[in-house]
Amino acid sequence: FKVKTTPPVQSYFDRVEKVEPAPGRIALVVIDFDPQSKAECYPQTMATVKHLMRKKIPFAILTLNATGAGFCEDIPREAADQIENEFRWRPEYGRDWVNWGYKYGVSIFIKALASDVPEAVKADARGTPIQEIELMEGVKDATSIDLVCEVTSLVGMLESWLQFFQKEGRRPDIVHGCTAVSGPSNMVFLDSKQISGLLIGMLGAAEYEDLVGSPGRATVGMQAQTGAHLLIIP
Repeated sequence: FKVKTTPPVQSYFDRVEKVEPAPGRIALVVIDFDPQSKAECYPQTMATVKHLMRKKIPFAILTLNATGAGFCEDIPREAADQIENEFRWRPEYGRDWVNWGYKYGVSIFIKALASDVPEAVKADARGTPIQEIELMEGVKDATSIDLVCEVTSLVGMLESWLQFFQKEGRRPDIVHGCTAVSGPSNMVFLDSKQISGLLIGMLGAAEYEDLVGSPGRATVGMQAQTGAHLLIIP
């Protein structure tokens, strides 16, 4: 089945494409979902991480949801394996990506992160002080983060980033991935230009995989789901 790209997904892809590598600047991938939402949110995050890795954009990944902590390590490692198979080079931990792990406090942490990244994060998921990690050199506050890629199945998480992740009135651009059931309520943030792109459910992930040129779990899942729908309709 042919995947047709919708405007919200195209906007998401285009915004990630605009990010360029620069010293002291990173992207931030936030994965606030749990195993129940893995079918939709995991491929959204995987395609995002692969997109950043292909463009050689240094990024940090974290979660504010304790049950999603394992994904912060699994997704970049799986993406790095695929990049290595495709391009014969491997994104390196500490230089190309870093895992900040699980951080608690939501709004309190987001506010602290916007003001002082090293002080808020302190160390990565492996216990290494942030100051000792190569890609974190020169990263100071929200103004050092070019783009936030926030993928969540939790109600209110996107609003927390929109409200609290600001530095002197400047909020970094945000693109968002969500479950299908949350899609309609999040379209308002895209229409108001508070976010710069939106992936909705497995279909949004499949569209993004197509744009990135790397079909994955969502593409396979949508083939099965579409076939099941064709059987049910009669």
